[in-house]
Amino acid sequence: CLPNPAVIMSSRSFLAAAWMATALLCFRAGAATVTWDGGGDGVRWNDPLNWTGNTLPGGSDEAVLNPGPEVRLDGAVASVQRATVRRPLRVVSGGLTTSQGLFVSGTSLLLEGGSVQGAVQLSASSLVLSEGATADNPIELRGASVLEGNVPAGMALTVLGSSSGGNARTVWRNGGTNRGVIRLDSINAG
Repeated sequence: CLPNPAVIMSSRSFLAAAWMATALLCFRAGAATVTWDGGGDGVRWNDPLNWTGNTLPGGSDEAVLNPGPEVRLDGAVASVQRATVRRPLRVVSGGLTTSQGLFVSGTSLLLEGGSVQGAVQLSASSLVLSEGATADNPIELRGASVLEGNVPAGMALTVLGSSSGGNARTVWRNGGTNRGVIRLDSINAG
């Protein structure tokens, strides 16, 4: 008895569809760039609808916040491979963990009570600190930057100039108290 050719074809089609679905899942499981689109409430990091594909960026993804209104991170700790931030990011509670760094350019990073884990680099940006803020690595300020608030105990900041004449200048707006460490440095130790 020979099998019906229609059954053989539908089995092959099913296997091909199953293989494609598995391949797509594996592709998403790898590193991806997930960009803020504000399609949810337009404010909270932890709302998946605010991200492309309606999926929160994960530990192997790069999260990208392009220019626009402030994004608020509170509650659970978000973990991404890398975060590129070009709009104000307010960390209220929980925090942000990166394996390859948090890069803030031309905007503000406001650390109210949460933590940042991993390398943090601000370029021509402002850093606003509150007493409950924590960071496990020195926060690096490059170019013309602004610092506001008190530097909490245990936090370290590095104001870093470049070897090509790009001086670093950080203005401490409204004064403040340094309970941590502020280091002035340059790339070439000059």
